Amino acid sequence: MNQRSAKQIDQLPKTTSERLHHFRLLNGNQLSGSLLDEIGFLPNLDRIQIDQNKIFGPLPSSFANLNMTKHFHMKNNSLSGQISPELYRLPKLVHMLLDNNNLSGYLPPELAALPQLLIL
Repeated sequence: MNQRSAKQIDQLPKTTSERLHHFRLLNGNQLSGSLLDEIGFLPNLDRIQIDQNKIFGPLPSSFANLNMTKHFHMKNNSLSGQISPELYRLPKLVHMLLDNNNLSGYLPPELAALPQLLIL
């Protein structure tokens, strides 16, 4: 994609939460902008796959509500801030890929209590 076709992630069309199960296959699409807090209120979302874009800003605290989410793939962006210890409330989380971002702070020890987490 060239610069002209880059899309703002905060301008993606709204989808009803009952229908959205995968926020995926958006990797490498030159999406830019910050993550919407509303994403954290999609009860059926089981995967977020937005690697290799130009997404910046913090992970919304609302992501701690994504109880069905198994995969967070957000590497190779420009995410910043700290990883919230509240993410320990994600009982089904298997993969959390956040490498190659601008995150700061430490890895919350609470994440070690996630029963299904395999890759961090």
